[in-house]
Amino acid sequence: MRQRNLTSLFLTVSFITLLFVSNLYAKDKFQMKLPIQKRMVTQPVQEEEKPPLELIQPNDQSRWCVEGTYKIIWKSSLPKETELRIEILRNTGVNYLVIATNAQNTGEFAWTIPLTKFNFGQGFWKLKISTLDGKHQVVTNFQIGKPLLLSEPQSNRTWRKGNAYDIKWMQGCSVISDNALKLHVDLLDGNKQFKDRIAQDLAPGTQTNRILKWTVPTGIQNGTYWIRIHTDENKYVSQCSFTIADPLRSARQDDGLKLLSPNSSSAWCIGSQQDIRWQSSLGENVKLKIELLRTSFDIFKTIAENVPNTGHYLWDIDRQQYNFGQGFWILRLRTMDGQVVYESDRFSMGKPFMINSPKSNYTWRTGNTYTIVWMRGCIMADSDNLTIKFVLLDSSRKQMLTIAEGLPPGAIGNNSRKWTVPQNLNNGIYYIQILDDNGNILTECSFRISN
Repeated sequence: MRQRNLTSLFLTVSFITLLFVSNLYAKDKFQMKLPIQKRMVTQPVQEEEKPPLELIQPNDQSRWCVEGTYKIIWKSSLPKETELRIEILRNTGVNYLVIATNAQNTGEFAWTIPLTKFNFGQGFWKLKISTLDGKHQVVTNFQIGKPLLLSEPQSNRTWRKGNAYDIKWMQGCSVISDNALKLHVDLLDGNKQFKDRIAQDLAPGTQTNRILKWTVPTGIQNGTYWIRIHTDENKYVSQCSFTIADPLRSARQDDGLKLLSPNSSSAWCIGSQQDIRWQSSLGENVKLKIELLRTSFDIFKTIAENVPNTGHYLWDIDRQQYNFGQGFWILRLRTMDGQVVYESDRFSMGKPFMINSPKSNYTWRTGNTYTIVWMRGCIMADSDNLTIKFVLLDSSRKQMLTIAEGLPPGAIGNNSRKWTVPQNLNNGIYYIQILDDNGNILTECSFRISN
């Protein structure tokens, strides 16, 4: 009996002890968590301060049409009675047109783009909204243009019967969707009366040039004509006059004179020496004349006269005489009396590299993304494995940073790459250089960087 009582007492004491220890552990655990929970609750949350003005429309994707009406839309935390100034800046940042001097801070403003101020095909602009004291402002990039712009032919062009030419057009704004409307190309006479349908139901195209190759009919009369490009019911139209004339006499193969080089695959570099080559059965005493023609077959320059009929002529393409970026040309070889003439296929000639954007009058803003555009005007010898490098220099031409390296040089014509201007650059003049694998400078251009 006594032993049973002792056993009961032992179990009771053990239970009380276990309960006491458990309570102590729970209390310690709660006290350990309490400071941590307190720190989490009282930790301040940093909220990013929003600018007092924020532009919604236009933005860097907007392509607005001349004579169209658009809503300029913004957000503002400024008082409702704050008056705002709205203006258009050139892409360089220089003021071009004040839209409103004291616009109400309602968040929107309707603007009809005047043709008298924007009578061009397509251009890059900036829209700026600011308080009248200039303390607060916001700027965005956007584009303004015409729905359709015929860029070739131009009024000073002469197109020859039987020759093929490029009719070129572009969209300067986004009013025409890619699938909604179709384009038609017409030939008009000098009085703008319909003469022939050249093409129909074409896709409108994009911001870049669309090209339609057209061979001038041989049976057409000489004179002034018009090319008109338009949508159904002439909702959007662009047109331009040009001249049609007889072809210049070209040699037949049995005339005894034929150009071998350049040909349609030639891409010659300004500043290089090129071998003009031909076949001839006219005799060694015949003297020849070599001329460089535009693709309209107008003479651009005479390369050489009284050239011996040896089958080749080394032409040093002087950088000063032929200082252009890139273009297509025709070479004409003829006898001095003009009785035998031979014209080459259209070929390419230009500078190896040239930066088209930025230009010296451009201002690029820190933190914004821009497109570096370079043009390759010719194919240099041994350039199959060439890679190029873009570097940024300061005004003293000290290298600041590498923009990109190991890039392919690109195809003939324009090539591009996006670049975001670093936030930490100071305001001032900078240079972008293109270098080859060996560090040789291929081309460069200055521009301005600003906050």
